[in-house]
Formats: sequence, C-alpha cells, structure tokens
Amino acid sequence: MGYWGLSSEQSIEVLHAMINEDHRKLAAVKDRRVFFYQIAKYQYLRNYYFDKQEKLKTGNPENTEEEEELPMDSDVDDFSDYSDESV
Repeated sequence: MGYWGLSSEQSIEVLHAMINEDHRKLAAVKDRRVFFYQIAKYQYLRNYYFDKQEKLKTGNPENTEEEEELPMDSDVDDFSDYSDESV
C-alpha cells in the first residue's frame, strides 16, 4: 500500500466492502458481542492468510512444515460469561 495508501480513500472503501460482506454472512447472529468478535475474527484471518501467501510468493516461508495454531483458534469462542446488559 505504501505512502499513497495512507492518504487514499480506496483502502478504506475496500475494507468497508469486506465488512459489509461479513455483516451479511452474520445476519443471523443476534448477540452483539459475538457479532463484533466474529467480524474481527474474519478480518484477522483474512489478513493472516494474505500475509502467509505473500511470504510463500517471496520465498520467505516461516515454519512451512509445521501446522501452526492461529491465536484466534483457541477457546475464545465461549461467550457464556458475556451478557447483553453491559453493551
């Protein structure tokens, strides 16, 4: 993206389109905390896989033989301790 990406509105518009697409996918989720967590998770994973592909293209793979665990794959999907009252 570089310098011009910082001053361009185009990168924000692309992100906005991705979030709108995720919003449509998650339309059935009623709990706001779960909804926003899932939006963040989708964006995190999208960024992770994009970066991983770039490393493979440039010939700079990190730990390609090992299957690594993503930080977002842990037990954080349990929302039983959240309530809508705090939102």
